[in-house]
Amino acid sequence: MTKVKNDLLKIIRSGNWKSLRVKDYIKEETGTRTFPMTQEQYVKSNGVTCPFCDSQNITGSELNWKNKYLYQDVTCNACYNEWIDEYKLVGYLQYDDQSGVEIRN
Repeated sequence: MTKVKNDLLKIIRSGNWKSLRVKDYIKEETGTRTFPMTQEQYVKSNGVTCPFCDSQNITGSELNWKNKYLYQDVTCNACYNEWIDEYKLVGYLQYDDQSGVEIRN
């Protein structure tokens, strides 16, 4: 991964970073994750890191409803990749006002 980081720094310093898509560049396995992450890895990470560079510096837009799913545009502020998170309704929780406990039916 050090070689990849050094190569990325050379690209950034050369001024060609605007056309750089890290997701196309990093294909190397690091630890237990591969970049870009697989769908399974991204879901397992709870979507809190960039699937292309593993940064937690990500920003999500407002949620949009379409058919049975919610969608959210997400941008990584570290590598500038963009993707769409998809959310699916899986059930509901009942809230008990007196105890403050959520009850799964």
